[in-house]
Amino acid sequence: MKYLNISITAIINLCVAFMAFGQTYDLKAYERSANNGDLETCTAIGQWYMDGNKEMGISIDYDKAMYWLTKAADQGYGKALNSLALLYLDGKGTEVNINKGIDLLEQAYYAGNTYSAQNLALIYNQNHYVAKDWKKVFEWAEKAYNGGKYLLSARLLANCYMTGSGVQKDDKKAFDLVKTILKCCDYGPSYAYEFYLMGTFCHHGCGTEVDIKKAKYYYNMAIHYDFKPAKGAYGELMYEQEDFEEAFANLEEVANAGNATGPQMNFLSNCYRFGKGTTKDLKKADTWLKKASSVGNNSAQTALNLLEGVVNTTNPAATI
Repeated sequence: MKYLNISITAIINLCVAFMAFGQTYDLKAYERSANNGDLETCTAIGQWYMDGNKEMGISIDYDKAMYWLTKAADQGYGKALNSLALLYLDGKGTEVNINKGIDLLEQAYYAGNTYSAQNLALIYNQNHYVAKDWKKVFEWAEKAYNGGKYLLSARLLANCYMTGSGVQKDDKKAFDLVKTILKCCDYGPSYAYEFYLMGTFCHHGCGTEVDIKKAKYYYNMAIHYDFKPAKGAYGELMYEQEDFEEAFANLEEVANAGNATGPQMNFLSNCYRFGKGTTKDLKKADTWLKKASSVGNNSAQTALNLLEGVVNTTNPAATI
């Protein structure tokens, strides 16, 4: 799903070393420690060069990043293996080598770095470095979640269970994962998608009982964080609850913005046709009905057939 298109390099878990207030930084001292076998410091230096570190006075230098990370990775240090893999994947300080990048991430995982499993899940989900592979998305997201309860892994797992991609569909597991994400996160726009999902679960009784009050709450939280699909879903819910003024206001806004689904356009057509929440307008009702039908909404097509008097050629008496 498009909401799941997340950049690998944007989510690297940086290990940034710092010293107490009033002390000065001494890169040479860190390098001496790294050269004496301190793999944590060796990795930190590599990551400073990989991303830059103003406090240390270090500019991005991928060749030096490659040197220090390789030094620690050759000793089997998981964090270094994880970061070094990203350099190979993106061709920074070296030629692009996707297979080596993936191999290094797997080595990192088996060396105890569970975060690398999340990176692997994201790689197989993105359809960028390699072709999308739902089974591997699920496999590595599950390893990452079980190893570190990473929220991005929980998001990927929930999507797999919700859509039946890479694993048997299981709405209850999807619901539980999304609920866990919202319990662990700091509320904000980054989690608008999860609020929307919880709204749909409670609205339609997927993985939990139907709870209209909770569905309204979650949809409105997603709307608050400007998650566009939530407004249309909320409009549908309000239509079903016969709060037609609220339904019409939301459905019209979504439809005019070009973001309405087939069922939402069909509901909007009904609002105009029967004067629900707005003044009757048969012309607009027909317009939205045809648009709903054009995107495959069966209810809209049936209504169009009724309006146009389509005859069943097998049994004319059964005209729809």
